[in-house]
Amino acid sequence: MKQFVHTSHHKELVNTLPYIGVGVLLLAIVLLLEKVGLIATEPFYVGMHTSVELFSVVISFLIFAIGWNTWHFTRNSKLLLLSCLMLCVAIFDALHFLSFSSVSDHEKNMEQVFAFWLFARFFNAAAFLVIATAIWVNYKLFNARVVLSTLLSVTACIVAVVFYLPDWLPTLYIEGGGSSQQKWLIEITLITLYSLAACMFASQLRKPRNTLNIAGKTLVCLLAILSEACFTLYNDASHVTDTLNFFGHIYKGLTYFLLYKIVFVETVTKPYADL
Repeated sequence: MKQFVHTSHHKELVNTLPYIGVGVLLLAIVLLLEKVGLIATEPFYVGMHTSVELFSVVISFLIFAIGWNTWHFTRNSKLLLLSCLMLCVAIFDALHFLSFSSVSDHEKNMEQVFAFWLFARFFNAAAFLVIATAIWVNYKLFNARVVLSTLLSVTACIVAVVFYLPDWLPTLYIEGGGSSQQKWLIEITLITLYSLAACMFASQLRKPRNTLNIAGKTLVCLLAILSEACFTLYNDASHVTDTLNFFGHIYKGLTYFLLYKIVFVETVTKPYADL
């Protein structure tokens, strides 16, 4: 064990193992139910979906609020980039669940729903990679307003494309057939990006702990991988509201919550405790 994890990480690692174990166990149960054909449609799926997505949007905005409001004191460029990226994630997630819940079952524009979802995930993966690469890269001091306005401008352009130029995007949904192969490949790409961030964090577990909660951030990436795995494994129209989809959203909400908890502790709680 000491070859792979330094003793200074043991306490945090032990605290994260139950989350990983429960996450893997739940996914295994879902896959077993899927295999034997016991997956049933969630009767109140839209309500559940909106609740989890709204929770995720609130958490993303709180991460942005922490990073933005502490920037003038911390001058932490990594935290600034993370917080601004999470604001973009909040915008895409909000548009995703609004697109899903604002139209009737027979009128859903699943292309739009999937597009906002995937763009949110790419910005989320970018946020994870920012804090992962910061282990080796010292980000220069940025102009906070320029960073925020640039990312919001990119977000606005993407939203405009999704609404008004959908033909520019790959086909994500096939009527009567469910998710397209392109969407499946995009989900695999996201899992690869999350895995890359997880490997970057895990590689630091062999070294003595510094001020960063590396074990916790590794767990966040693993939960994000589990979430994407759930959405990758269902690929037909009959599985849009199944239990696999449900657990994918639960893992996503848990990922955001733990990321917020880590950011809050490292940015607010710990500096205050060290005074």
